[in-house]
Amino acid sequence: MPPPTHYRVGVFVLLPALSSVGGHLGFLILLLDKWQAIEVATGGPLNSSNLTALPRDNLAAGYSWPIIFLPLWVAECMIASMAVLALCSRSVASRNTNLLHANTVCQAFFNALFKIILAKQLGSPLNHISWLMIFSPLYLAMLLQVYLHFWKEPDGRGRRPGFPFALAHLLALLVSLKLENALHYGDSTWASVFWPLWAIGGFLGCTLMVGVCCGVPLLLRREMQTQMTLFLAAVLLLMLSIFVPGVLAAVRLTEWLHGTAPV
Repeated sequence: MPPPTHYRVGVFVLLPALSSVGGHLGFLILLLDKWQAIEVATGGPLNSSNLTALPRDNLAAGYSWPIIFLPLWVAECMIASMAVLALCSRSVASRNTNLLHANTVCQAFFNALFKIILAKQLGSPLNHISWLMIFSPLYLAMLLQVYLHFWKEPDGRGRRPGFPFALAHLLALLVSLKLENALHYGDSTWASVFWPLWAIGGFLGCTLMVGVCCGVPLLLRREMQTQMTLFLAAVLLLMLSIFVPGVLAAVRLTEWLHGTAPV
C-alpha cells in the first residue's frame, strides 16, 4: 500500500527544504563567528583588499573551515538521501520524476565536493590552486543538469519541465572567471559579475509588485476578500522576509568586494 500523499510531501519536499535552510543557517552562524575571530586577531575590520594578505595565523583563528562547512555537508547528505529514498520507493514513476531525483543526487554530490575543495584551499592559502579547478565540480554539475534536462520527456507543447541550468551554476561560472582573471574577466566590476542576481531580482520584484497592484483592487469585491487577503499576505511575506533582505545582502556584498563598505 503506497504511503499517503501528505507523508510523501513531508518526506520528499518539506524535509529536504528544511534541511537546506537549516544547513545554510548553521553555516552562516559558524562563518560569522569565524569572521569575528579573524577581525579580533587582525585588530580591525576586514575588506576584500587585505583579506588575502593576512598572516596565516590570523586566518586560522576561530573554528576550522571543515567545521564551518559541516552543516552544509550534512544538509547535502540529507537531500541526497531523500532523493535516493524517493527513487527506491516509487515502483511506478514517470521518467521526468526519476530524472529529477537523479539530478538532485548528483547536484548534492558535486556541491559537497566543491565545498570540500574550497575548505581545503581556505585552510591552506599558501598552496593555491587554480580557481577554475576549485569550481570544476560546479561546472560538472551544470553540464550534468543540461544533459539530464534534454533527456526529459516534453509535454504536449513540446516543453521540458525545469531548467537546463540553475542560477547558482551561472554565478559560479562568472565568479570563477573573475577570480581567475580568465578571458580578461578580471577587469569587470563585481556589480557586472553579479548581473544574474540583478536580473532575477528585478523579475521577482516586478512580479511581486504586479501581484500587489492587481490584488488590492480585488479587495473591494466582497466575495473575494478572504482569498485576496490571504494572497496579499503571502506576497507581502515573501517581499519582506526574502526579497528585500536578499537584495540588500547582494548590494552590501558587492560594495564590500569593491572595498567601498566594511562588513
